[in-house]
Formats: sequence, structure tokens, C-alpha cells
Amino acid sequence: MFTEAITVNGPELLGNIQVPKRASYIRAIMLELSRMHGVLRLIVTLDGEDVIDCEPILGYLHRGMEKIAENRTIIQYLPYVTRWDYLATMFTEAITVNGPELLGNIQNELAYLKKALFFGRSISCLVLHGSTLQELRIILLKPILFIINDQLASK
Repeated sequence: MFTEAITVNGPELLGNIQVPKRASYIRAIMLELSRMHGVLRLIVTLDGEDVIDCEPILGYLHRGMEKIAENRTIIQYLPYVTRWDYLATMFTEAITVNGPELLGNIQNELAYLKKALFFGRSISCLVLHGSTLQELRIILLKPILFIINDQLASK
């Protein structure tokens, strides 16, 4: 078994056997998941299949969105906002729409009620209970209506 390799300029010497030196490769790896597009970038140094060094770079989500928003109204900009995070589109839309409403002191009770119904937490609860009922082969609408009623009563 080889315990140590002597490195010289060029190939590595292992006893009498000359093994060519493996080149180190630097690769940029970005996640291709629908929820994490461009959020994380890894600069990885590889030696064959071994990872020698890894440098994580966070924050690649901003692709000039602020510059795009400068020349558009909120209604024109909302499709860009929904593409920030595909699984939390209502949350990002609520942030974008609620900001100007709070700055302009605009209060619309019906809009707040609609937003409360469609927030990610409510949708997650409905999906959970809906899938559970479907898994149990029980087709009842009553538990879902109770959830909606509780959400309306809490606001």
C-alpha cells in the first residue's frame, strides 16, 4: 500500500512506478431546482473525483430585478416577482403589493381578507388535509371548510 507520494515538477513518483500527475479542475456548480434557481453557486476545486476546496457564493437571485422594476408599474412587475420563488409566489406578491399600500396608507379590508385566504400557510394546510383525505379515500369537504372558516375568523 502506498502511504506517501513524492511530488516533483511533473509526474508523481511512487517507488519505481511513474504515475502522471492529475490536474486540478475548478468548476462552478449552480443548483437547477425550480425553487433554488440561482440562489447558490459553488466554486469547487476537484482533483479527479475528490473535492479539494469549495467556496459557496450566496445571493445570485438578484438578476437586475430592481432595474427592471424602475420602468414598470406594480401590475407590470408582478410576473417578475412570482418567478423569484416558485413555491412561495403569493408571499412574494404580498410583499410587493403591501409595501406601496403601507407607504400610501391605503387600507382595503376586502383585499386583506383575500390575501389571508391565499397565504402559503393556508394553502399548505389545505393541501395537507386534502391529500390526507384523498389518501384515506374519504371525500368530504367539511374539514376544508372548517379550515377556511378558522382562517377567516382569525383575521
